[in-house]
Amino acid sequence: MKKNNVGIAFFFVVTAFVLTMSILMSIFFGINRYVMEQKSHIPMYVFCLPSADKSSVDNLVASIEQQKGVIKAHIIYKEEAFKEMVSKFSIDKSLFDKNPFPYSIELFFESKYTNVKYFQSFENKIKSNKVVESVRYPKNILININSVLKRVTILGDAIFSILYAVEFIVFISIITVLYSHKRNDFNTLKFLGITRPKIFFLFLKKTLLPAVFASLFSVLFIILIYFFYDKYANIYYIDKALFTSSLLTTFILNIAIGILFTLFSSFFVFAVNDEKV
Repeated sequence: MKKNNVGIAFFFVVTAFVLTMSILMSIFFGINRYVMEQKSHIPMYVFCLPSADKSSVDNLVASIEQQKGVIKAHIIYKEEAFKEMVSKFSIDKSLFDKNPFPYSIELFFESKYTNVKYFQSFENKIKSNKVVESVRYPKNILININSVLKRVTILGDAIFSILYAVEFIVFISIITVLYSHKRNDFNTLKFLGITRPKIFFLFLKKTLLPAVFASLFSVLFIILIYFFYDKYANIYYIDKALFTSSLLTTFILNIAIGILFTLFSSFFVFAVNDEKV
């Protein structure tokens, strides 16, 4: 590779690294956050005893709302449940001597509390209340969705770890080529009495400048992505706010990682290849 082209090549390597990793990670985290939000839509139902009155149910709801993780507790009144059942199945009200439905409560929890372990703990606690008859929730759905989330997280961590490792190797390779083109100049400076730390900072300047310019270029590119995505694009099932916030977070993260990779790679290449003269 020609001497003048190495810096340009490194510029595009850093740019591709920042943009590719940021977009991939933002999509992954956007999907993950979407699934986490959907978890908070999985309800738990608390069914009260038929003898429970409205006052005792209201007190129960007030107590439930104080529990950690609860974001909503909605009372389903007897009349409401009875009317919905009659409407849904087109049943004549006159067939019933009385309303067969008890009061019930529909609960929703924050996503981190929406799991079988916490639901079981919550169920055991709430069933000690004298007006509660039973508690129901979709246990199999909870188990499945948490299992999928765990597997996706492990897979994502593995993929991104491999990608970062490969990118780090690429950084070292390009910077090694850059050093090889400057080796004779550095050796000449040593004979002229320039110390190795000063030569290292000269070398670091050669590697950091393309990385900084690449980061600035990436900023402009990301601004364009924000603009066109907000106006014309969409990722199915992922809210735009989720995607763009994830993109901003991962973009800042990968710029920082790109600069750190450059620093560590430069130090490693210089330490391995530079000779005392």
